[in-house]
Amino acid sequence: MTTFDIRELERISGLTERQIHSVARRGLICPLKKQHDQSDPLSFQDIITLRKIGQLISAHCSFSSVLRQLCDIQTKKVPDQPLSALNVTTIGPYLVIRVEGVFQHITSGQTFLNFDMDHEKERSNVLQFPLHSDTPPTHSFAATLSESELERILDSDELTSDDWFNLGIQFEALNENVRARSAYRNAIGLDEDNIDAYINLGRLLQLDDKFRDAKKLYEKVLQLRPENELANYNLGTLFDMLDEFDLAVRYYQRAPNMAMAHHNLARIYDQLGNEVKAARHLSIKHELEHE
Repeated sequence: MTTFDIRELERISGLTERQIHSVARRGLICPLKKQHDQSDPLSFQDIITLRKIGQLISAHCSFSSVLRQLCDIQTKKVPDQPLSALNVTTIGPYLVIRVEGVFQHITSGQTFLNFDMDHEKERSNVLQFPLHSDTPPTHSFAATLSESELERILDSDELTSDDWFNLGIQFEALNENVRARSAYRNAIGLDEDNIDAYINLGRLLQLDDKFRDAKKLYEKVLQLRPENELANYNLGTLFDMLDEFDLAVRYYQRAPNMAMAHHNLARIYDQLGNEVKAARHLSIKHELEHE
């Protein structure tokens, strides 16, 4: 763990001292000392959680509302998955978790999709975990730390697999993909079942034209979780980029809940002259986008 005094935590998170202690009392981060002149040992996950909370607060979602909903998510989330590793966003006054392109409101159990993206900008869209969107009113909460803050975290000798995964996301946000790849590899080294690290590392290798290595990583995810739509989708984009359309179609079809998979299927079938299938997948794409 790394030690931070309360003023440093205020600067990193954008929260006040009172709010930070409220977060700790709710059990969302480690307990804090009450003395103002003492530093508190916090994990990287705690720092990311505080930063995320600060970024989730908006005109539509107050601090108390964010805290209340995060506690609900903490109670009902996937076992053994830290809060910092979840891709939580806001839609209006509600917090939702985004997994494989699907938003889920934990309290009600409602799920829906939001893929308002320009698919014409590139032939195939390779995706990472967590999925990102710049579409309002969704507020992405990728919590980017400064270089000095990251270096301080890296000095710790107690980083977990999830810590390294989060570090990989931070390095990507700083356009330091070499360090991001190293962080994802460290995450996998500590936990061979960290499928999110496999997907993100595969994505970076694929975008660097290291298709064979990327393919192995996606296939490893499918060994662990054959139904993972994101790994199937990214494998589809890999074969799509290599113009191996039969294989691309096979993997896109294994991601039936992803609008972009149907978009790419429609494009392939249109190129192959199958207008009926192209129209069908475009229709499914639009249905998914507007659910």
